[in-house]
Amino acid sequence: MTVLSPTTCFELSEVCAVSRVSKKEIGRCFKLAIRSLETNLEQITSADFMSRFCGNLGLSHRLQMIATRIAKKAVEKDLVAGRSPISIAAAAIYMASQASANEKRNAKEIGAIAGAAETTVKLTYKLMLPFARQLFPDNFSISSINALPHQ
Repeated sequence: MTVLSPTTCFELSEVCAVSRVSKKEIGRCFKLAIRSLETNLEQITSADFMSRFCGNLGLSHRLQMIATRIAKKAVEKDLVAGRSPISIAAAAIYMASQASANEKRNAKEIGAIAGAAETTVKLTYKLMLPFARQLFPDNFSISSINALPHQ
């Protein structure tokens, strides 16, 4: 479960770690607050996490924009159905960084920043990999896409 406000997007586990309150209790209170406020929440997308994850990884704005496009296209093409926005964002960052000449990051490093297991990042990446050419921007180097790791 993810908590979204106009300026902040936090994973529930982050809130629990800081507050020392269980996920169950925070989730219960959150649902009560939403009902009493009669508010509809917008659905969280992988794009909501890109800036924070890429910033924490020290990646460029260009790579962030490429990763955002990869994630958006993967969702549009229904390649990652059932995957969390965090997993999709992490896998898209992994794919974009692996195609980069000088901003490579491994799945373990990305997973640690995103709060996703390395295996989850790699599994989501594997779902997207056969469609890599369709996910990257049209002006992206084909040789870079062809050099993506096939794990």
